[in-house]
Amino acid sequence: MKRSVGFILLVSALTLLVFAGCAEKEDTTAEDVKKETKEAVETARAYTEEQRAKYMAEMMDKLESYEEQINELEMEARDTGDEARMAMEERLQTLRDKRDDMSERLDEMRSAGGDAWMEMKKGMDKAMDEMSKAYEKAAAEFE
Repeated sequence: MKRSVGFILLVSALTLLVFAGCAEKEDTTAEDVKKETKEAVETARAYTEEQRAKYMAEMMDKLESYEEQINELEMEARDTGDEARMAMEERLQTLRDKRDDMSERLDEMRSAGGDAWMEMKKGMDKAMDEMSKAYEKAAAEFE
């Protein structure tokens, strides 16, 4: 019996709270929805731009790192025999071409907007992966 009375009191209290909350709520107008939608779009746009800037900085760092690694391999190649140096020069040229491709892609990404940027990011990720594989292959052959 005590449980039933306690349960009834709990349900009654919750019901009062629900009705009190409903009484305080104002009607949402079309203007409110427009304002909130605009704020959400602006927030999404700012977030996307922030992510884009972060990604671009990351790619620039990686590109600079590969530039240094290519230069190191080039210095090491100078100390090898003619045949090995020629083979290494071919690998180094492949790396330079991939580096140049990535640099061009980064330039294009700077001016791309919204959906185009996301598509270009996929291509940039693929180019970065190819660059990484080409560098690993060149470094392994040089050792």
